[in-house]
Amino acid sequence: MYSTNLLVLHDALALVSGSPKQYSKPTDAGNIFTSNFCGDCGTTMWRESTGYPGIKFLKEGILESAPDAKPALEVYIVNRADWQAEVPGAEQKERQ
Repeated sequence: MYSTNLLVLHDALALVSGSPKQYSKPTDAGNIFTSNFCGDCGTTMWRESTGYPGIKFLKEGILESAPDAKPALEVYIVNRADWQAEVPGAEQKERQ
């Protein structure tokens, strides 16, 4: 239903081995969203969007330990489950 992502500057993330596979699709806002995933196990590592040039959406779950960070942005809030509360202080965007 949702995932936690870290927004990282494109040049701040370096792949040390392998070559990810990619899958791109348009978003409902007209941007192109590209998923970069492991070609062996299929785990999504990061995503990129033409709506956020120069930024990678790094999947927090692939990290050995999560950084001490507070969410600053929630996207696709139109799809938020009724039981899921808004993150206080986070920017709210209906779509990507």
